[in-house]
Amino acid sequence: MEYVPTGLHEFDMIIGGIPKPYCLCLSGDNSANIQPFIFPIIGSFLRRGLRGLYVCLDLPAVEIKAYAEALGYDIKEYEKDYSIFFLDLFELEQKAIIETAKVESLEYSPDDLLRVIGEFMEWIKNGFLVIDSITTIMVNMEAKQAYELMRAIKLLTRSFNIVTIGVMYQATINNMAFHALKTLSDGLIILEKDRLKIKYMTGTLLSDEIFEVSRDLYGRISIKPILPKEVSRKVGLKISDIFQRCSSISLVPLLTLGSDVNNEIPADELMSILRLLEKEGLLEGQPYCTAVICPYCNSYSSYFFLECPECKSTIIEKGEAIEHFKCGHVDFRNKFEKGDKMVCPKCGKELNKVGVDYRKAGTWYKCHQGHMFAVPLIYFSCIKCNRIYDLDEAKFEIQNIYQLNEEAKEKLDKLREKEQTTIDFCALTANQNMP
Repeated sequence: MEYVPTGLHEFDMIIGGIPKPYCLCLSGDNSANIQPFIFPIIGSFLRRGLRGLYVCLDLPAVEIKAYAEALGYDIKEYEKDYSIFFLDLFELEQKAIIETAKVESLEYSPDDLLRVIGEFMEWIKNGFLVIDSITTIMVNMEAKQAYELMRAIKLLTRSFNIVTIGVMYQATINNMAFHALKTLSDGLIILEKDRLKIKYMTGTLLSDEIFEVSRDLYGRISIKPILPKEVSRKVGLKISDIFQRCSSISLVPLLTLGSDVNNEIPADELMSILRLLEKEGLLEGQPYCTAVICPYCNSYSSYFFLECPECKSTIIEKGEAIEHFKCGHVDFRNKFEKGDKMVCPKCGKELNKVGVDYRKAGTWYKCHQGHMFAVPLIYFSCIKCNRIYDLDEAKFEIQNIYQLNEEAKEKLDKLREKEQTTIDFCALTANQNMP
């Protein structure tokens, strides 16, 4: 599949360009939000020698071209060599209503639209088609008509190997017609003033991702991920949810038989994400503890165990130890206790006075083979790579406690769905296969 760059550098880095052939639906509140996204794409297509047809249904061609020039795109140069043609159906309808003084003159026929577009298809073969906007055609259309129209457009797109961009304004189209449009689109992008949402794009790995949109004084846009590319929206929302429940995040270096001390995001993954967000300036970290890390695979997930220095047994007890001076026997205190007396279990002598007959040796350890020792051997077993290492081999790493700054709070808020007043995009499901 061929991919054509959009001309928006950071966006191309994310999606790799628009596949061809392709039906892309661009949805937004108004042309001011959508057209700054369309013209970089058109400019990129034209620079690569692709011919295009721009169907003007909502605004006259002269206004659209003026807007393109205001954004810095010299459309006239490409018109001179017939690289692009503006099919101004708006002006034709404008003349019709002046001549007839009838509102019916404003109605567009899907059949007429397809017939007119069809006359240009051989000319724009391997190029592109922009319909601005598809809403004008589908505003009062029944679901069956909408489905048939979109299927016809998709068939033309496939047959002539073009990229078709259908602009849709959210205000008036009914849900059934929108579902037909969405079902037969290869991709759906929703543009708002300060963010862009990719609901889905077949041919790419993106689905339900949101990006930050910034605009300069002339309305030109730049697009970049809200979070670093290594952090998906799903993970970003989980981190946002955590920060809504508490003011900070810290990873406690627990050594347990479980591999995951966080049931939302695995500890290793969360640690990498938090450090990445700190590097990007979205989190503020302060040192608070030290973690043990596997020296072989750098995993944070290990459990520790103790060994007897003599027989390597891992079945170990701990208790208060007593040493009998006369015979040198050392054992736990409960082994010396017989009723109210202290009696050595080895030689049978009674121990009467501490410091004379015996001493308290402190905390000692005992394996199931009976070996007593003051300090057990400490080992770690990595859950990820199954390698065993001791304390001297272990890597130590200082851990931080992390808090959100104000910039990060604003960015994470952009990841959340905004309420739709007319169309519930989340409630609709896409079937992206050709019928």
